[in-house]
Formats: sequence, C-alpha cells, structure tokens
Amino acid sequence: MELAMNILQGKPYKKDNVMKSFLATSENCDAIALQYQDLEAKVKNLDQISNSLDSYSEVSRIQKWMLVVAFVIVLVLLFVICYIYKEYRKKLQKQKAVARGFIENKEGWAAELNHLDESDRYFMDRFKKKILENMGNADMKMDDWGAEMQLSKVQLYRKVKAMTGKTPAELLKEMRLQRAYTLLQQTDKTISEVSAEVGFALPGYFSSCFKKQFGVLPTDFRNEQASKKK
Repeated sequence: MELAMNILQGKPYKKDNVMKSFLATSENCDAIALQYQDLEAKVKNLDQISNSLDSYSEVSRIQKWMLVVAFVIVLVLLFVICYIYKEYRKKLQKQKAVARGFIENKEGWAAELNHLDESDRYFMDRFKKKILENMGNADMKMDDWGAEMQLSKVQLYRKVKAMTGKTPAELLKEMRLQRAYTLLQQTDKTISEVSAEVGFALPGYFSSCFKKQFGVLPTDFRNEQASKKK
C-alpha cells in the first residue's frame, strides 16, 4: 500500500531488480526507460542469436546425416565395384581356360568347358572340329564358318568372343601357330611345308606371326630343337 501511495504521489520508491536495486524517481525515469529499451533490444538480439544457433545446430545435424549417408553410399559402391571386378576376373579366367584348351588342342580339353551350359559346350566342340578339319585351307572365311555353324558372321563373332575372349580369326591364327610349333618340334618338314600345312599362304607372313607369338623365328626355333637333340 505504501509503495502504491508513493508512486501516485510522485515520491521516490525502492524498486527491486534481478540485476541491481535502485530508486526510481521522476528525474531518472527517462533514463530507466532508455535502459529498459536497451535491455529489450539486447534480449531481442539474444533471441536472434539463439535462433541462429538453433539453425546452425539443425544444419550441422543435417550435414552429419549427409556425411553418414555419403559414407554408406561410398562403402556400397566400393563393395559393388569389388564384386564386379572379381566377377570380371573370374570371367576372364574362364575365357582364358577355354581359349587355352581350344588353341593347345590337348586331349580332355572339355574340362575347360565345365562352366558352360550343354549347348555352348556342344557349340565349342563343333567349332573346334571345323577349324581342325579346315586348318590347312588358307582361303577359309568367317562367312563359311558361320554357314556351317548355322550362324551369321556377326553371331559367330559374338558367341566365340563371349566364351573365349578372342575372335574366331584370333583363335584360328593361334591354333595354326600352335600346330606349326608342334610340327617344327616333332618333324623334319621345311618352314614352307609347315607354313602351308597350317594354312599360311606366305612363309614370310608365317615367320612374322610365329615370332610375335613365341618370340623366336621358325628357323631359329628349328635350329634350337636340332641342337637339343644332339
């Protein structure tokens, strides 16, 4: 009651403040008002800072989640890449095994075809027999092979490439060279005779291909074999 009367009569009165205590009078009321306005502005500024901190906190939280998601995606991609690479390596190994058995013309080579289905094994066996039957024919063409295998030239190319990693022409060439290697090693036939027997029309071209394949000219290879027999 006393406080109310003092305020109504304009007398000084004591005002409690959480920060400090002071007397409010008619002389300092303007200063108090300014202080209040300044305090109110500071409170608003603090509210803005608090809101900004909340925004930064939300952004930081989102960024952390994005980093986690990105890390998971990278791990998944690495796993997929490793899996694809391993499968690709397996495929290459299988192709090389088929091509090696095909080219070397060894007995029991069908073991290299175990991963193929029955129709593909039958196809590769027929294809190899056709090459062996016509190896000495220097004029043998892809179109002729395709017709005999009941496939177009493009279909034959794709099928053989998919199973061996080599084109039909590459297989034929390597089989011819492998056969020539055996003939030079086991017979006394001349270079020209061997060249003709395996389907090379030009002995010079045969010698060039032989060196590229085995790292030595046919004549040098023959001489090496002869020296070993002595």
